[in-house]
Amino acid sequence: MSKKKAKSKFYAIKEGNGVSNLIVNTWGECSKLVLGYNSVYKSFKTREEAEDYLGYTKGLEKKIVKTKDVKKYNR
Repeated sequence: MSKKKAKSKFYAIKEGNGVSNLIVNTWGECSKLVLGYNSVYKSFKTREEAEDYLGYTKGLEKKIVKTKDVKKYNR
């Protein structure tokens, strides 16, 4: 039996706990920023789709949060 390759997802957060227009790479990261709050978020298969959802355009700085950086948003 072969192991299935994990599919990557991108979570675009329009409004979350102290964050807005943010893209994270895991549900664990996303859930800490959206659950229990009046949040607006959605998952996507590609980063480009997530960027389109947030309204990113050329020249606009993109926010990509790694797992270790999520802690500073939860203070």
